Amino acid sequence: MQSDIFVNGCSWSAGCELENMNTEKYSYLLSKNAVNISHGGRSNDQIVDTTINWLNNNKCKLAIIQFTFASRIQIFKNNHWVSIQTPKYKDSETDLFYAKKMYYKYIYSKQLGDRNFWKNVCHLEMFMKNKKVPYIFWHIGKTSNDDGFYINMSENKNMLNANFLRHDRENMLSAHPSAKGHQLIAEKLLATQH
Repeated sequence: MQSDIFVNGCSWSAGCELENMNTEKYSYLLSKNAVNISHGGRSNDQIVDTTINWLNNNKCKLAIIQFTFASRIQIFKNNHWVSIQTPKYKDSETDLFYAKKMYYKYIYSKQLGDRNFWKNVCHLEMFMKNKKVPYIFWHIGKTSNDDGFYINMSENKNMLNANFLRHDRENMLSAHPSAKGHQLIAEKLLATQH
């Protein structure tokens, strides 16, 4: 498959909460020929894995990758990879609830999340260079890296952050960008192109 723009990310790029997800999300605003495989709840691990898988089998003129919250990770369960995030009361009945609870209580730290975030960014940068795929990276949430090891290796340490949406309440719905927010994302992404 050949597309103008390939987009991957979490619910922010999938267009969750929009009245018309197909025509209001930023990928459609950038190109009606965009392929958007974003999915709600994805971790950066899964965003990188699914991006590499798609680009190994398809071509695009530009890849736009939205990285998500650093606290999300991927685990191997029931013979496939599953993204997890901080457990919520509503999923307390699921079989993953205990694993999530233990991971976030005893293993996870902000430093670990940030390090994994920048490790994923560096990994995908190398893949994009190797494949010669033009790309734009952007992210939601806050990240830092106390030891600086991976962030110092990254060419995208100053990538676009979604904080610009917080200046106007009309840009956000309950937890995701509104149609106006998606328009602003499209404008900001276009501005990053040289």
